[in-house]
Amino acid sequence: MTDLKPWQSIEATAVLFFFLEAVRVLFSMLFGLIYDTIFAERVPFAVTGLMVVVTFLAFLVPAVVPRRHGRWLPRGLAALVFLVRVPLTVDHPMMRLVSGLILIAAAMAYLTLRLRYTPLSVPRWLILALLGDQLARALGHTYAITLRPYWLPWQGVLSLGLLGITVLLYRRSPSHEVAPQYRVELGDGLAIGALLFLETTLLAFPNALARWSSGLASGSRAYGFLTPALFLVTGLPLGRPSRRLMERL
Repeated sequence: MTDLKPWQSIEATAVLFFFLEAVRVLFSMLFGLIYDTIFAERVPFAVTGLMVVVTFLAFLVPAVVPRRHGRWLPRGLAALVFLVRVPLTVDHPMMRLVSGLILIAAAMAYLTLRLRYTPLSVPRWLILALLGDQLARALGHTYAITLRPYWLPWQGVLSLGLLGITVLLYRRSPSHEVAPQYRVELGDGLAIGALLFLETTLLAFPNALARWSSGLASGSRAYGFLTPALFLVTGLPLGRPSRRLMERL
């Protein structure tokens, strides 16, 4: 029987990677919407308020993920993420806003299921997703190459390949997943949230440095140092010494 763990890791890492991208895109679109409402006065307050409420509800989706479900649910959520990621690349504010909301809701539900059935693997997938996100932004010099319009055909090919992996997992995985004895508690959730906050804050620092020190040699040197340094620090938990330390603890 085919070992499905590598394919599961690819699927989960891709979902989390697209989730990180969608969060950044969504909040940048919301910022533009709020600006057009308050300063430019081109968008009614009702529209902006509705979008803020919908965004809030999208992050509450994990609360309604059913306890009992078939094997189709995680695979269906992953497939939805991969499909919706394609229009997220299109440089159109409303399309990015709507696709970002759908992607975040589906990815949050998927993450909830992974935390329920494979909790010990989620941190590794999250770190890989953070590394991929940082690499994409570094290659585009703070503007991720995966969010530029010319990436659209490549994103279509990538999503198609990931859909193939999802279909493979659907066909080969058991009809019902069994939850391990270890359960994710409140402290675990706070730790994951703290990791996300810390990483997204730190990873944004080189971008802010490049933005506000534009044209300064010192800023360019600092950006060239901080970006690979943060990349290495983020990947430290994946190293063998870190894994051995965790096993001892």
